[in-house]
Amino acid sequence: QSSGVFTFASTGIWQIRAAVTFSSTGGTNTAQLQIETTTDGGSNWTAVGSNARHTGNSFYSGHNITAVAFFDVTSTANCKVRFRGLASSTNSTDTLVAHPIFHRVGAT
Repeated sequence: QSSGVFTFASTGIWQIRAAVTFSSTGGTNTAQLQIETTTDGGSNWTAVGSNARHTGNSFYSGHNITAVAFFDVTSTANCKVRFRGLASSTNSTDTLVAHPIFHRVGAT
């Protein structure tokens, strides 16, 4: 992991599961988690998994969002993954904490 970008130890088909805990002081309507992958070392990113939750307009803590994706890693140098937490918010302080899990499920 480097600056929120993860690499893979070996080639193969990988299941990527991410959970995010979202907290806010208010004003947030929607929180979203995206799993993004690249096959060119990070020049171009593609959203391969996503999930969102409507949260309303009040203070809340501990809402969870989970997303899952499969990624065919053909190069340990160029294939990478990152996670993006997105929120539509006004007048709020939002906190996103990601918890990724990687599982190699087979050969390429």
